[in-house]
Amino acid sequence: SSGGDKTIVKISAETASVAEFETIKLSATVENGDETVKWSTSDGSVATVDRDGLVLGVKTGMPFTTSQTCL
Repeated sequence: SSGGDKTIVKISAETASVAEFETIKLSATVENGDETVKWSTSDGSVATVDRDGLVLGVKTGMPFTTSQTCL
């Protein structure tokens, strides 16, 4: 970001759930910065997430899907 402004990331949902073998699309917008968003999951055996924020439920569990900004 430029000019000392804080980078703000707004995610489409604070919490979401997805059933086994179903998908949900998360989205994030970056304000005050040129960064891109990188998605990740805490447990890929329970849910996967691709680079576009598409989450696939693999089995019952409670993983965390997070986003971070990358230059």
